[in-house]
Amino acid sequence: MTGIPYDLEEGLFPHSYAAGARLHSNSWGTTSIYYDTMSMEIDEFAYTHKDFLVLVAAGNDGPY
Repeated sequence: MTGIPYDLEEGLFPHSYAAGARLHSNSWGTTSIYYDTMSMEIDEFAYTHKDFLVLVAAGNDGPY
């Protein structure tokens, strides 16, 4: 897969979950400081799958 799927809740996490993963580490760069659709989809999937933990790197976009 290349790029981030448009719908994380249906296009990314279910595949990992079905394969047995219970930890998903994401390192996607962004300059957004807002709670956006991607944040909401991560929260919704984690909320409905209590045994699945999503980690997202902070500060992964920038000159350093």
